[in-house]
Amino acid sequence: MAGKTLEEAVKEESVQVSACEAQEEHEVKATEKQEWGPPTEQDFEACFEHTEAKLMGCSHYPLGLKVRAACCGKFFPCRVCHDEEISDHKINRHAVTEMLCMHCHILQPIAQNCKNCGESLGRYYCDICKFHDDTLGKEIYHCPHCGICRRGKGLDIDFFHCNVCNMCLSVKLKGDHKCVENNSRSDCVICGNDLFSSRQPVEVLKCGHVLHRLCFKNMLTHAQYCCPLCKTSMVDMTEVWQQIDTEIARQPMPTEFAEAIEKVLCNDCNTKSDVPFHWLGQKCRNTGCGGYNTSTVQRIGRWPTREQWMNAAAIQQQRQQGTEPSSE
Repeated sequence: MAGKTLEEAVKEESVQVSACEAQEEHEVKATEKQEWGPPTEQDFEACFEHTEAKLMGCSHYPLGLKVRAACCGKFFPCRVCHDEEISDHKINRHAVTEMLCMHCHILQPIAQNCKNCGESLGRYYCDICKFHDDTLGKEIYHCPHCGICRRGKGLDIDFFHCNVCNMCLSVKLKGDHKCVENNSRSDCVICGNDLFSSRQPVEVLKCGHVLHRLCFKNMLTHAQYCCPLCKTSMVDMTEVWQQIDTEIARQPMPTEFAEAIEKVLCNDCNTKSDVPFHWLGQKCRNTGCGGYNTSTVQRIGRWPTREQWMNAAAIQQQRQQGTEPSSE
């Protein structure tokens, strides 16, 4: 409600409710038997948009078919194509019952192979998700807990399903990750796209929160090392803290700041400390932590005036540039 009038908030809520009702209506229709018309000439046109030359399929998957969406009756190479083109609803992948073979143009019940020409329409096929993928060498498995197909060799091979986080994780994290309930059933806070059904790999942070791996790497590239949700360090910062220790020892604060103290909260270990102020950062006093990922809670002690602060800043800059005036 902050920054919005009551009228605006009610209007926004009404739009959201209408969108939810429209999606529910499409999902109900998708579960009912619909009488759709025959495929059109445009439906018979095969796609050759895959990144590997001369492979039939869309830009998302190499495929020799089109599926008929049970929600709207239209044909698409894959569910992602549907959701990119149709804005008012998402496809119910589990409700798909028909496919159009792009090799012989015969409409038929969805299956791994064409019942007419015998062509294999995907090296991988899931009869639950109604999902084909003809990518050579790609490993895919169906997770009965997630209810969808995932990249990987399979559960208890290279992935396991965490019932608390409600998502599939690498077996390397089994017993060695912080659980957050229904962790992936949300959008990535960086790009705003869905995490649960995303085709992009995700990164589970030390704090338990989840980001798309590409978003995570982009944050590190731009020197952003804290979780955008809880401010906990996302990677081991030991070497960085040691470098800051060295720089602080090399650059003592002016005497005007001798009694300037800040009460800080460490975002990594939640310790509160009273520490001397320094331009470069405030160090956590917890000996088991000692990091600089801290937030100022309160300023205490004796602080310089604005004029003293500006003079001290000028002197500090001169020191860094090696131009500080010397005395005889």
